[in-house]
This record gives sequence, structure tokens and C-alpha cells, in this order.
Amino acid sequence: MLHRDAIGRALLKDGWLRRYEVDDGFGSPQVAFMICTFWLAQALSLVGRADEARAVFEKVRSVMSPLGLMSEDFDPLEGRMWGNFPQAYSHVGLIHAAFCVSPRWSEVV
Repeated sequence: MLHRDAIGRALLKDGWLRRYEVDDGFGSPQVAFMICTFWLAQALSLVGRADEARAVFEKVRSVMSPLGLMSEDFDPLEGRMWGNFPQAYSHVGLIHAAFCVSPRWSEVV
């Protein structure tokens, strides 16, 4: 079993990856951590699952604000951003994932 798949089984909820699942004193997390979901896109891309990686990437990108800003978390049940806004870590995740999921030169030339 691959660690990436085990992480997905434990932390994936409605296509969004949570940071952890244990009660942290505030209850069990119900929201997804955006940088973790971008990490999932990277991980899928790096093991050759390009279509899945791009689908995950586009899912996260589709919830960005009109100015392209993102929060720290996303609530998949409510369909809205949650937590610190704007969040630089989420944008760093976007950049790293974008490089991973982008087509290779050999695919477009």
C-alpha cells in the first residue's frame, strides 16, 4: 500500500484533503487544509496519475476568490473558504502544484 493512498483513505473528504483527523481540543476537523489538497495533486502527478492530479488541482483552483486569493481551509460541506484569509501557504501550494500538473513540453509540442 502506498502512503499517498493510505493518507487519502484516512483524510480525504469530498475530494478535499484534511490536515489530520484527531480531535485537537476543538473537535475533529471538518474542513480541508488547502495546501494539503494541493500536495495531493502534486503526489498524484509525480506517480504518473496526471488526469487525477489535474482534476484535484482544478477543484481547488475553482474556489479561488475573483482576485485569485485563497484561505487556509475550505469547508466542502458549506462550499466556502474558512480560516485565515488570504493565506500565503495556500498560494505556495498552488504554485508548486501548478508546476507539477502542467503538461510537459513533449505533450504540447
